[in-house]
Amino acid sequence: MRKFQKTIEDKYKVKFNNYWEFHKWSVEHLTEFWSEIWDYSGLVYSKKFEKIVDVDAKLSDLPVWFEGAKLNFAENVLKFRDDRVALIVSG
Repeated sequence: MRKFQKTIEDKYKVKFNNYWEFHKWSVEHLTEFWSEIWDYSGLVYSKKFEKIVDVDAKLSDLPVWFEGAKLNFAENVLKFRDDRVALIVSG
C-alpha cells in the first residue's frame, strides 16, 4: 500500500503523513483514486472504462462502477503462468 500511496503523492503533488490522511484524500478524490487503482492493479482488459462512477447518484440507486469497461474475470485470475494460487473458494 505504501508503494501505491507514493504513486499518488508523486502524481498529485500531495503528502500523506499517515493512513488516515491518505484515506481522506481517497474519499475526497473518489474518481481519481479509483482510476489510479485501476491503472496500478495491472488489470487485463480489452476496453478501459469511460466513467468511474456517477458521484451524484445515491447508493440506494446502485450506481454503475467502471462503466464501459470490458474485462474477463478468468483472464485476470489466471494471468500468471506460475504456481500462484489463482482462486480460493469456500462453501
